[in-house]
Amino acid sequence: MTEYSVNWETNGIDVDLPKIVKVPDDIPEDEVANWLSDNYGWLVKSFCDVKKMPPQEKMYRVSWLERVVVHVKATDVIDAKEKAPNEENWLHETSPSLDSNVEVDELTEKEIKELGLN
Repeated sequence: MTEYSVNWETNGIDVDLPKIVKVPDDIPEDEVANWLSDNYGWLVKSFCDVKKMPPQEKMYRVSWLERVVVHVKATDVIDAKEKAPNEENWLHETSPSLDSNVEVDELTEKEIKELGLN
């Protein structure tokens, strides 16, 4: 299966469609849009093989000793760990080693909206 990032044509209708779709490998790339439309019932504006996309920034929760310290936009967990100490909310009174007790979790779209981070 190949993962594609899909930009759907919904005519402004709020529809819960996946942004990433796994397409069988036997579907030629020039037939992917038709396959997506046939399987989801909506037209496709554009799509791209996820492996060919540049890294996208996502929101991460960086915690230290089970305490949420900062939310940071980064391309991956390592990037989030590197950016966290430079954030304003980071614990300045202590200097946690980035390898000791630091946890990083990617935030879901729902969590991002609930926290007002979008």
